[in-house]
Amino acid sequence: MTPKLPLRIRMYVCGHCGLVLDRDENAALNLAALVKRHVAGSGPETENGRGADRKTPSCGAGGIEASTPH
Repeated sequence: MTPKLPLRIRMYVCGHCGLVLDRDENAALNLAALVKRHVAGSGPETENGRGADRKTPSCGAGGIEASTPH
């Protein structure tokens, strides 16, 4: 298990194999992978903000809207 390092230490050096990691760069890579997995990989959007599973037809909301004078 990796020891808990204080935040002031910005580079991690493995005492066993000599691997050197920049903690900020590693955190950025982890966040980018998380976003790619959970946002981009979630598939096509099928619901709107209110949870409806249909989109408003291209002709508007049925053609019965009240007109607004300009």
